[in-house]
Amino acid sequence: MSQFPQHNFHNKIHVNGKRNRLTSFSLIKKITYENEERAEHARAGLEELKKSTFHERIVIPYFEYEIDGCELTYQAEYIKGNYVTFWDMKTLREAFLERENPWTFVDISPVNYIVDSYHPGIHHDQAPIYPVDLDSYGYWPERRHRVETWNRIIQRQRADWSELLIDEDPA
Repeated sequence: MSQFPQHNFHNKIHVNGKRNRLTSFSLIKKITYENEERAEHARAGLEELKKSTFHERIVIPYFEYEIDGCELTYQAEYIKGNYVTFWDMKTLREAFLERENPWTFVDISPVNYIVDSYHPGIHHDQAPIYPVDLDSYGYWPERRHRVETWNRIIQRQRADWSELLIDEDPA
């Protein structure tokens, strides 16, 4: 079991509208880096993530982390939902590539984001989007690098996603 307090990861779930139960869904990720400098870079990203704000649909799941030498461990709230769609990718592009802040998510593969669509009355295009791989948050000040990574990921998707490609030519 995790070393983090489990009561911090409890969510209230309604059952049949009459009863409630507390559940604790979370993901634990352990990463061993080749050196302490790389681990410290990842730790700095998680620390910055706790302070960051994003597009209104982007929600960071509750998480805690610790670092021990070259090993980083974090536990994050597990979000039930579906992978992002083509239309959600436009939100991710706006939230992560078009932001001025050099701290951002750069690995914007659709499988790394979950749309929390389990709320009655919320349409999919308004549902919160949660990142899964929190350790991919980092310092990416060069827009060119962000765009190259984005375009590489989009090109691996379906052919009709090509309109999401970003033309970096400033002219």
